[in-house]
Amino acid sequence: MAHIYAFEKLDAWKESRFLAKRSSKTSPKDQAHFYQLAYSSLM
Repeated sequence: MAHIYAFEKLDAWKESRFLAKRSSKTSPKDQAHFYQLAYSSLM
């Protein structure tokens, strides 16, 4: 079994991994819009 660090259990970490996977499958224009939405929701 692989070691799991404490930060890997955080919801924000799990969400960021999902966002990273999803954003890699879009066009550059869609990706920029997605990053803008993700950043604004973080603030």
